Amino acid sequence: MTLRYLLHPPILRALGLRRKIAAGRWIEPVFRALVALRRLRGTALDPFGHAKVRRVERELIAEYRGLIERALCTLEGDGYERAI
Repeated sequence: MTLRYLLHPPILRALGLRRKIAAGRWIEPVFRALVALRRLRGTALDPFGHAKVRRVERELIAEYRGLIERALCTLEGDGYERAI
């Protein structure tokens, strides 16, 4: 039995490839390197952080925090218990 990883990285999508590609066990060191680079997530050095979808995700985090903060400011009395 052969282990295969079916991948569809964003760069391939940008190049017009609409299907997944198969990778064998040779890709595992790349996965380990990505795990090691996990500390860079959310920083200016994040290799995937400049993609449009990642920028939108960061904007959504700020929007969600703002919604929660506004909701917390309006809670009175037992409203907090109902909100939880």
